[in-house]
Amino acid sequence: MYLMHVDFAVSFDAIGRIFGRDRTTVSHACRVVEDGRDDIWLDCRLAAIELACRQGRRTGAAPAGPEVRR
Repeated sequence: MYLMHVDFAVSFDAIGRIFGRDRTTVSHACRVVEDGRDDIWLDCRLAAIELACRQGRRTGAAPAGPEVRR
């Protein structure tokens, strides 16, 4: 939720619809993660994920991960 909002500028309302949650729940979750960034361990990991997101956006590449069959 946090990365969707911060890195991809997705609104709380849209994120809430995706996850089946209210926008206030999404807002609270983002605040909790943002407050947690005072912890250097969490901040470094989030920074690495944010970098990967930015690089993926630039190249247009799909995120790496398990293949999803439909």
